[in-house]
Amino acid sequence: MKEGFNQAYKNNTDIWSKNASQLLQWLDMVKPLTALDLGCGSGGYVEILVAKGYEVTGLDFSEEAIKQAKAKVPQANFSVYNLNNLATFEIAEKFNLILDIKTLAFIKEKQAYLAEIYRLLKPDGIFILQYFSKHPKPEIVVTNFESLQLPFKQIR
Repeated sequence: MKEGFNQAYKNNTDIWSKNASQLLQWLDMVKPLTALDLGCGSGGYVEILVAKGYEVTGLDFSEEAIKQAKAKVPQANFSVYNLNNLATFEIAEKFNLILDIKTLAFIKEKQAYLAEIYRLLKPDGIFILQYFSKHPKPEIVVTNFESLQLPFKQIR
């Protein structure tokens, strides 16, 4: 699977950032401080966040995606990282905003993954999840720290 993603980025067929405008409506909920983009791809959402004043960390398991992201948004921090191992991701400070744009579908242990997002999110932070859906418009769930428990509730 990883090679397929690397090849897609090499061929410039990044489908993940195509709905970036949908993210903009939610950014007013969080004061621009720190953000973590889980499955950041080639940095499309990171670029938007940095332009709005966020200090951003992007993680993706595709080396090619991270290479492109670093070239596109050099002021952000990027790492090649397998998000199935999010429990081993060490941070100095928790994040105000965490994004998961269509990454959850590829995570093996979803409940453990969401528990790690809870660990990484500041108490007043916001988690934005966009997931795959059969509906024509991609589904987005926005929740805050207090609500990030299974089942979590949508705040907007």
